[in-house]
Amino acid sequence: MVKKIFLHLSLILFLTTGTFAQVRLTASADSSAYLIGDYIHYTIRVISPENYKILTPVVNDTVAGLNIINIENPKVKEKSNNKITIFEYVFSKYDSANVTIPAVTVKYKKQNDTTLYSALSNPVTFTVSILKVNLKKGIKDIKPPIKIPLNWWTIIIWILIILLLIGIGYYFLSKYDSTKVYY
Repeated sequence: MVKKIFLHLSLILFLTTGTFAQVRLTASADSSAYLIGDYIHYTIRVISPENYKILTPVVNDTVAGLNIINIENPKVKEKSNNKITIFEYVFSKYDSANVTIPAVTVKYKKQNDTTLYSALSNPVTFTVSILKVNLKKGIKDIKPPIKIPLNWWTIIIWILIILLLIGIGYYFLSKYDSTKVYY
């Protein structure tokens, strides 16, 4: 009796995996550790038969706590009777935490079929952490101040500009002097 139930369950499992194995999804992030404010590149890769129409998944609702920076247009590649559709997203997080983007549902349609099918991706987990700060050391600038070297050509140019301005001022004062009487 137990063997019969096990055989039936195995058969059901085998048949259902065969029908859903036509569309495979993998979700991934480009790293597992980020600093606050880093760009998180999240990718959903869908492998399906050529004649399947893959609809763009709605990821906005599933990424609570992440800020959406950019949503790329889907890229489609064809490879050995399969179509690879790649959805790319760029997120950012401004607080430290362990983040899990839950499984995303991708809907698709088969050719000559009005039924809307769906498949789930895997959840993606990563860590967003703060920059380590040594509190025992004093506060210092992120970058040291820039030191401009003293150049003699720069000094000569400034002296010439000042002399030119003094000369122009003297010319206009002597030409339009109000104390002179013109007859």
